Amino acid sequence: MTSIDWSSLWKKEDWLAVWIGFLILLLVATRVITSIPWKFPKEWIPI
Repeated sequence: MTSIDWSSLWKKEDWLAVWIGFLILLLVATRVITSIPWKFPKEWIPI
């Protein structure tokens, strides 16, 4: 049986983006981040 190399979950650039995304979702879910730092363009807001 082969063993899984778990160290690749934090050493590779692709996984770094995933972990940053999870961190942002966690901060939003725990209400640490309550607003976005920019405003949406008016074209994006449906009437």
